[in-house]
Amino acid sequence: MLTKTFRLAAAIAFGLACCELFSAEQGEPSPESARMRVLKESFDRGVPGAERAFWDEVSVKGSPLVEAIKGRPGYARVTFLWKGVSAETRSVRLFSGPQITSHYGHLDFVHLPRSDVWFLTLDVPTGWRVGYMLAENVDPKGSPNTVTSDPLNPRHSEQDPLVPVPVTQLYSIFETPGAPPEPWLRRHEGLPAGTVEIRKVRSRMLGSERTIEVYVPHGLGSFEGPIGSLYLFDGEEYLRDMRVADVLDNLIGERRIAPLIAIMIHDLPGDDRARELSCDLNFTEFLATELVPWVRSNFRVSADPRRTVIGGESLGGLEAAFAACKHPELFGAVLAQSGSFWWRPNSASLANGKPWMAEQYTQGPRLPVRFFLSVGRDEIVPSGANSLFDLRQMRDALVGHGYDVKYEEIEGQHDPINWRLTLPDGLIALDPVPAR
Repeated sequence: MLTKTFRLAAAIAFGLACCELFSAEQGEPSPESARMRVLKESFDRGVPGAERAFWDEVSVKGSPLVEAIKGRPGYARVTFLWKGVSAETRSVRLFSGPQITSHYGHLDFVHLPRSDVWFLTLDVPTGWRVGYMLAENVDPKGSPNTVTSDPLNPRHSEQDPLVPVPVTQLYSIFETPGAPPEPWLRRHEGLPAGTVEIRKVRSRMLGSERTIEVYVPHGLGSFEGPIGSLYLFDGEEYLRDMRVADVLDNLIGERRIAPLIAIMIHDLPGDDRARELSCDLNFTEFLATELVPWVRSNFRVSADPRRTVIGGESLGGLEAAFAACKHPELFGAVLAQSGSFWWRPNSASLANGKPWMAEQYTQGPRLPVRFFLSVGRDEIVPSGANSLFDLRQMRDALVGHGYDVKYEEIEGQHDPINWRLTLPDGLIALDPVPAR
């Protein structure tokens, strides 16, 4: 459960591996923050209480500091801060994914002498929203034992109030001016909330009991006829990090999509998750022959595949496409956020370079399936696969075969900050009967 709280860890793991490489290749000096220059001058002049006043200011404004850059439109100067302990803090470093590590060489903080102030200043493009973590006393040639969210930044990843998450499993978020708005992320004032209930489904095919969480919109009994359904893998993460229940409350309440029930499927940990979501036929048949019938027998949902969406992020997006390919009579719409379309069976040929999943959809007649595909422009996953390239290939293959595809690229990497931004767009795009 804790490891799933921090999906950005995968991107940061890539950043850890590449940190020394990028710092060796990019030796640019750090830009100068006007605010930090003023603080240093105060220290040099011996101004009484300068450091205390600075930390008081930070406690009100938060971190990082964001400044405009004269003469450099399209960028903002971002200064990250750390309050060290004079006798114990020897170094501080920022860790993030490829969106940061592939653009910046120096991610080590600078120490202002005779103070507890450590800082790192970067010139970051406007329009970015990025996750990061910090670590103290990092071995220059090794990985840190502990990374933590930024204690000076009030903005961090979500956590389940029923399952407290230690600070080492959260990540902090910063953004620069012009970052895309997230109007659907928090439930709008005055809109009623749906309910989320935990249910257990006994599976003969899997030989186990699986946990799902079901979102039921407010006023279910007042809706005419059966309503749509949405199946999501990594269900805990969609509820926590992408706030799917609030998103659905807003989209349904504002009549941007028709009412639907959402089934959030809990995934198994570690390798078992990867096995099930890597086009595992047994798991796919569990969905088709056990889970869908269970949902239809317990909730008043439509059997029309056009009103049945299956989706997920990363490997979940891959499995969603696979399930719809195998059972288009059940799933007529695929929501694939950063889908792992680099994946292919070990026996599959690499001859044409086309994603294996694209071949499943283009080697025969066009299936009655619609798609929403999204990806971040800095999506290089720890295996080294370039998700951006594979998503473009997948899009082009589907469009070339006549499929209805909505595609989005954003400034982002392989993490929930990316997926929570594109989730509402995908739900709106795949709604076959917009309730406007």
